[in-house]
Amino acid sequence: MFHDVPVSVLDTALVLSGRPASEALSHTVTVARQAEALGFRRYWVAEHHGSPAFASVAPAALVAWLAAETESIRVGSGGVMLPNHLPLIVAEQFGSIGALGGGRIDLGIGKGTGAANTTVAGILRRGAPAPSDEAYAGDVRQLLGYFTPGGSSGVGAPLPESYRPQVWLLASGESSARLVAELGLPMAVAHHIRPGSSQSALEVYRRQFKPSRSLAAPPLVRGR
Repeated sequence: MFHDVPVSVLDTALVLSGRPASEALSHTVTVARQAEALGFRRYWVAEHHGSPAFASVAPAALVAWLAAETESIRVGSGGVMLPNHLPLIVAEQFGSIGALGGGRIDLGIGKGTGAANTTVAGILRRGAPAPSDEAYAGDVRQLLGYFTPGGSSGVGAPLPESYRPQVWLLASGESSARLVAELGLPMAVAHHIRPGSSQSALEVYRRQFKPSRSLAAPPLVRGR
């Protein structure tokens, strides 16, 4: 269906008023299967905490479930909010999912908390302040180290390259775009968060991109 323009889905597992969260999660599986049948490229789930409107609070659990319930579509996180987790734990979770998922797992990483308010954000970070750009970059590099040759891949031994999750970074502005470009990773622009910064983030990414094992060149976006 989508031969020229790759189309993907980002799902928050929206909970309808008066309905249980379990229904929203089951609906996520149904929609993922439909997206696969229609030829969508990817199906990503978000990480949101402290809101009754979203059931997508545990991306690793949902991604594992979606991988088991689909056959060909890439499934992943959009994204795991790294300040909420130890890099090793994320590597263990997605390394395990990658080993089981047949090489079609994406690990999207973000810098925010995905929290509905500051109280929930404080709980997630155990009272620690929001990480600086330097601290976040260090955590991202540590995470990537677990998936490089010689790293543990989070499951105690190196995974075959085809089974490692493809790591993406989410960016809503130029600062994050610079980090993605420096690391040579694919970038997902969080346009819904800061729509006015999307164009400049893309320009920084393309201009400063450095080739890596993941990508030889920044992906091209076709014009509308």
